[in-house]
Amino acid sequence: MPRFPQFKLIHWLLITAIVVVLVALLIPQAKWASDGEITVLVVVTVFDAATANPIQGARVAVLRGTDAELSDENRDWLDRISYDVETLDENGVTTDIRGKAEVETVFRTSASNVHPGGRAHTDFYWVLVSADGYGGVVVPVRYQSIESHVLREKGNLPVSIGLIRADRVSSPIGDGQ
Repeated sequence: MPRFPQFKLIHWLLITAIVVVLVALLIPQAKWASDGEITVLVVVTVFDAATANPIQGARVAVLRGTDAELSDENRDWLDRISYDVETLDENGVTTDIRGKAEVETVFRTSASNVHPGGRAHTDFYWVLVSADGYGGVVVPVRYQSIESHVLREKGNLPVSIGLIRADRVSSPIGDGQ
C-alpha cells in the first residue's frame, strides 16, 4: 500500500492559504453602494434670449423628478409637473434685478465600487421657469450626475436659461408652417 508523505503544519497552512486566494480570485468583485444627500444652492440666471438682458420677476422652482432621458415609463412624473406649473406663483422663488434666483436644493447622492467618491444625482432634478410676457420652460439641472466633492467645492450649481418673449413667437412649433 502506497504511503503518503506526512505534511507538517506549515505545509497545511500554505496549502490552505493558496486555496483561499484561488477561491477569492474566482468570486466576482463585490458590489456595494451607499447613499446620502448634499445641499447646494442652484443659482438660476434667467435672461431674454433675444437681448441677453436679465429678466427680473421670473418665477423659478427646482423639482425632483426623473432622469433627463424621458420615456413613456415616466408619464407619471410628466403628469405631476402640471401641478408644479400651476403652483409656481405660490411656491417658486422670484429672480432679482440681475435675473438671478437662488434655490436651496437637496440632491440625493450615492457611491459604489465604480464611483467610490460618491456622485450627486443632478440629472434627476429639473428647473421650472416662467415669466410674464415670456414662454415658460422646464429643463434638467444637468444631463449627468456630478461627483459630490466637485459640487461641495464649488458650493453652488449655476443654471442659465434664456426665454423668448411670447409676442416674438410667430407660430407654434410643430404646426407645419
